[in-house]
Amino acid sequence: MIYKIDQSGKVEDIGKDTVLAISNGQSFAIKITARTKIALKQMFGKSNRGKVYVYKIFSILIYLLITNCCFKVREVIVDEEYSGQDRLIKDMLSQLFTNNRKEMPEIYFARIGNRPKVHYAAYNVFTRKIKANRVFSLREIMNLTTKKDRGLK
Repeated sequence: MIYKIDQSGKVEDIGKDTVLAISNGQSFAIKITARTKIALKQMFGKSNRGKVYVYKIFSILIYLLITNCCFKVREVIVDEEYSGQDRLIKDMLSQLFTNNRKEMPEIYFARIGNRPKVHYAAYNVFTRKIKANRVFSLREIMNLTTKKDRGLK
């Protein structure tokens, strides 16, 4: 069974929340607040790693979505949010799954569009029509980063 993942509210848009949803009939959505994203940008800014922090946070959110949803995900199609960065994001995901001793599903990237149920699952949480299944804190996200990511030695 192939699941789909979509995002509403880009990670780099610090004025808005970011929502990721996974769906294949049933849906599950997670969120980080704009306030959390501002704090993350400030922390990652110390590392002088430029826009890489966006892909790192996006990867962490995908990881959290897959590992916290109530589905056994073996294959997933992630909406291609950051064109040309698929390999980097997949490598970051592989590292997260390996470091946390979890089995990584097969991950593919493709355009999902605005019609699938997963788009509405993410969008309805983003527009606050429904609540996210889980809201992740700054601490929970920082626990999945390295000191190097944060510009620390």
